[in-house]
Amino acid sequence: MEPDDTIDSIRQQETWTIAHVERLRALTVRYPEDSYLWDVLGDISQMIDSESITNDFSLQCYLSAIAADPAYWPAHESLGHWYDLAENFPLAQRHFLLAIEHGADDSARVALASIHSQMGLRSDAFAELDRCEDQQAEIVLDMRREIAEGHHDPDNDDELTKAE
Repeated sequence: MEPDDTIDSIRQQETWTIAHVERLRALTVRYPEDSYLWDVLGDISQMIDSESITNDFSLQCYLSAIAADPAYWPAHESLGHWYDLAENFPLAQRHFLLAIEHGADDSARVALASIHSQMGLRSDAFAELDRCEDQQAEIVLDMRREIAEGHHDPDNDDELTKAE
């Protein structure tokens, strides 16, 4: 049933093009209150290489998803990642917390732990990982190790810079 069938069909593609973005964008005119549609449009728009789609476009998509449904946790998690990449850690933290509050799984807790570590809150980072349901999940174990090794500490150069 529209628009979910179209969204799911596009999501299953191995690669995405501007045509996929335009198809989803057209659906937003007919379904402006569909949070899932806005969230997927934001995700896919980041995956294509097109001068006509700016990085702020994905931000606007995620904000539209939240405007349509403030409790739609996948868009909060997407915003958390968006703000993490923009190095706006307080806003990333806020959206990961909202994602968790509205039902996100351990992936949001792991991302929040990274944010806490990047903010210099290592004990909060480990406490967040302790709240994960699956303590043996690879993403939890990897993040715990990375934080212990200082990979997410403030002012930590990335791995490529360290290798040089």
